[in-house]
Amino acid sequence: MMRFRNITLLIVLAALACWYYFYEIRGSAQREEAAREATRILPGVTASDITSLAITRIPRLPDGTVFDDVTDLTHTIRFSHIDMTWKLVEPVCAEGNQDTIGSLAADLAVIAHERVIEEQPSDRTPYGLDIPAFVIDIESLKGNARIQLGDENPAGNAFYASIGTDPAIILINNGIRPLLLKNVDHFRDRRLISVADHAMTSFSIIFPLSDMRIAFVNEGDEWVMEQPIRSPVDAMRLEDIVATLASPVITGFIDAPEDPLRYGLARPSVVLEFVSGDNMQSVSLGTDADPGGKTRYARKGDTGPVVIVGKNVAELFPEDVFYYRSKTVCRLDSTVVQRIRIDSENGSIVAEKDDSLAWRIIEPSVLRTDGEAVSGFLSDLTYLRATGVMAMGDSFGSPIGRIQVFESEEAPVWELTIGGRPVDGVGRWVQASDDTTVYRVSDEDIDRLLPEIDRFMDKRVVEFDRMDLSSVEISSGDRIWRYSVNGDRYNGITGEPALDVDTMENLTWTLHTLRFERIIQQTADPTAGPDVFGLDHPIIAARLSFSNKRIVEIQFSKRDAVTDEIYARLGDFGVIGTVDPRHIEPLLILIP
Repeated sequence: MMRFRNITLLIVLAALACWYYFYEIRGSAQREEAAREATRILPGVTASDITSLAITRIPRLPDGTVFDDVTDLTHTIRFSHIDMTWKLVEPVCAEGNQDTIGSLAADLAVIAHERVIEEQPSDRTPYGLDIPAFVIDIESLKGNARIQLGDENPAGNAFYASIGTDPAIILINNGIRPLLLKNVDHFRDRRLISVADHAMTSFSIIFPLSDMRIAFVNEGDEWVMEQPIRSPVDAMRLEDIVATLASPVITGFIDAPEDPLRYGLARPSVVLEFVSGDNMQSVSLGTDADPGGKTRYARKGDTGPVVIVGKNVAELFPEDVFYYRSKTVCRLDSTVVQRIRIDSENGSIVAEKDDSLAWRIIEPSVLRTDGEAVSGFLSDLTYLRATGVMAMGDSFGSPIGRIQVFESEEAPVWELTIGGRPVDGVGRWVQASDDTTVYRVSDEDIDRLLPEIDRFMDKRVVEFDRMDLSSVEISSGDRIWRYSVNGDRYNGITGEPALDVDTMENLTWTLHTLRFERIIQQTADPTAGPDVFGLDHPIIAARLSFSNKRIVEIQFSKRDAVTDEIYARLGDFGVIGTVDPRHIEPLLILIP
């Protein structure tokens, strides 16, 4: 019997748990949703169901009273949703701002009353509903509604309102108030064009005053200039132009324009033509719309309203073909390059990738190659940008350099010839082997393209892994400091005055990161021995020992009286170069 009672109790508890879950938890959410739905003005309606909207605004004086002549001042803006597109139908017929009107429709679709203030008011005047401030008419596929909005409540967060012929006074949140106060221009399509660049098949910029046309065609998702010459285009510049025109750049509308001559549109300064399939859109730019030249008149098509745009729109269209052309000189896939040859007045430099794909200078001979510097040169080459093109009649001049790029040991796959200076003396002419155009590039770029071998030398004074370092010896005059290194630990310290751990760490890091400012000689030169650089009697020296028995010695001279440089010599290699005194300050403070 006891067992039967326990089973019965468990069944009852399980049933209660199910009831609690389905009624209290899941049912609570459903009841809350049902309660929200019951307060909506248009239950079950979504923004996509709305087919028409109208906002009638009745202006009031600052104290809230209505003007005497209400009829003449009443202002209605009406929108219709036609073929999935919002259009303005009153007070003007025009394309609508899809985002703005769509946002308004979404807000109105879910608008709800917060609570009922009075079911049967004897007087609607205290609520401002005898003559409402706003009347909103909504038509949808699932029902219509008229909302009258009166005064705001004392808290300033809701309107007193009524729905249709229902006399009840309710409260409606006033979050839509900012949109209700906007003028009609705010709801208009303020774009100059309504087609994206990827949908265009051609695009032309026409300058009627000079009878020039610059035309572009879309060839398989790649834009090419077709007139006045065929050339690759500056794709980013073209995208920026289209993106700007397809953004809301219109700041004003003139719906009943007078003679086009007044706006400079009888013979505009610029005409833009955009073709997408069988559809063509055009935009004309006229004269300044204000004395300061901050805005311009424009027009979409040949009829319709004159619009006002900022001067930044007109500045997108200089009468300069080069402005729209691609500035890229080198169209080369740098990842396949295996060899580079640079010929100039300084001689020849040849860089080649070894079996590990690391760059090595093979001509002239260098002790160590700075692979990152070679990669940087290749990057400078592939990102080289022109600053102009050579006009008819100009001379290329005598070549001063050549760069050849190889994918293998065979003939170069691409080369660049560097010629003389333009007539104005600014920059130099260059021509690539895969392009008939002669470009002008800056003097700064030329300096990067024709470097001296010093640029590609690894200027680290000594290359080592700190984990391989076993001991360090610093000597200056008759003073010698020695300490053992084990990773980041220092032992067996000798020398006076004693060095603390921070000083030893600083010395080790200084030697590890030290770089030559310039390399003077890479091997021992019998005609320029250490004494020439003051290294026959160094002021301080460092001796590094490594776990693989490798030993490296570095010697430093006095400062040069003229250049303030300090010369450094790398052990038996005979490498001599200069170092920045500031970079070896931890060493210099040890000198007696």
